[in-house]
Amino acid sequence: MGERAKTRLVQTLILNQLDEVLLVKWKDGDLKGKYTGCLGEVEDVKASDQANAVAIVQRLVGLELQPDRMQKVAEFAFLEERGDDCDEVEFVYHASRAEATRGRQDTDVEARWIPINKIPYSHMPADDELWYPLVLRDKRGLSGMFRFDEDKLLDFEIRDVCDGSLVSSHAPRVQR
Repeated sequence: MGERAKTRLVQTLILNQLDEVLLVKWKDGDLKGKYTGCLGEVEDVKASDQANAVAIVQRLVGLELQPDRMQKVAEFAFLEERGDDCDEVEFVYHASRAEATRGRQDTDVEARWIPINKIPYSHMPADDELWYPLVLRDKRGLSGMFRFDEDKLLDFEIRDVCDGSLVSSHAPRVQR
């Protein structure tokens, strides 16, 4: 029996000139009731991650982003104790004032501009609180791993790929 291909996801954090980030609140599925950036599964495996990110943002919130203005900031592996593993590539996009006012809602999400200092981490996947602050402070070149048991974050590691340094980590405590 062959190994299954990992799911590849892309997520884009869109920032505007008012220090706000565009987050979507999911109306159904695994993320129902949670906020994320514009997140979706790569559908065209022959296209670049940036092209897939542009298509996902267009579908979810109706904004047309310029791929050459997107910055890849991180690539993470998500390991599931009871499910499918996936890889996720993270992008940041700085929207102009005109770009930030266009758009429309997908029926699967409710999109909102939220001040960066009021991001609702308690209503987001557990990993977001660990890496969002880093990329929102212009940290680039992150890689890492998050291991989950359903919604519970078991352990993680975030590294700076430029110098190999450990940015943040947590390993479970050993019971004695």
